Amino acid sequence: MKPGITPYAAMIPVKGAVITLIMLLLSCVTSAQEDTKNRAEQLYKVVCTQCHGLTPIETTRDGRAGWEDTVHDMVVTGAQLNAGEMELVIDYLAGRFGPGAGAMPTGLLPPQSPVQKDGTVTSGDVELPIGEGKELVQNYCQMCHDLGRIVSARRNTEDWESYARNMPAQGDLELPPEQIQKLVSYLTRHFGR
Repeated sequence: MKPGITPYAAMIPVKGAVITLIMLLLSCVTSAQEDTKNRAEQLYKVVCTQCHGLTPIETTRDGRAGWEDTVHDMVVTGAQLNAGEMELVIDYLAGRFGPGAGAMPTGLLPPQSPVQKDGTVTSGDVELPIGEGKELVQNYCQMCHDLGRIVSARRNTEDWESYARNMPAQGDLELPPEQIQKLVSYLTRHFGR
């Protein structure tokens, strides 16, 4: 054997030690991330419930910008969070209650809902009417809302347009103007007043 060349058998313990060290470091990072998540969840539950229940939060879907605005507004009105805690809570809320976190639950639709027949229609029973724009509702609106919330009220064209422009922005999404128009036309045609 040439000098300076380590036989493969002698390297096995070194490789094992390196792998063990990497696994230990990954475990520490994962543990620290879990601790941060737990702290953020605890902060949000304790601080937010000083003024209101958790339902308004848990039934909202916002992107990071939307949650940032909400948390800042809450701090201005008295929520007790320092700057670091605010960032923790904003990150937690955006991840837990952001677009793609699952649809906000609606449950049993209100009696005046356009699709309510006999008082027993739930969000799971709703089927969207066929038409141009249906796919946009399914792809964008349903990222945050279940169908019950989308169809449970009648809105005029201006209101649907306002929702169609503002909701994607809250979810940090961009919707081209022509798609917004298709969405507004579909919603107004089927759920307009």
